Amino acid sequence: MRGNLLSFLGGALVASAIAFLFLTEDGATLRKKIKQKFEDNGIKLSNEELEAVIQKIKDELKNKEGRNSEAKPEPDTDAAN
Repeated sequence: MRGNLLSFLGGALVASAIAFLFLTEDGATLRKKIKQKFEDNGIKLSNEELEAVIQKIKDELKNKEGRNSEAKPEPDTDAAN
């Protein structure tokens, strides 16, 4: 039960952090807000841990962009004829 709760909170925090990345704020302000969101949920992060979280979010966003931009194959319409 505790593991499920922690997983849920972790997912919610990551989603919040990703949402903050789309705001048009400078990096320092954004990092403070992300760190505050974690602290509001009882999770203390060092600056190094915060940077690791931010890097992971950036990597996830890049991976998602890469998957979305890959060309999908056209269906073979000649096979039915």
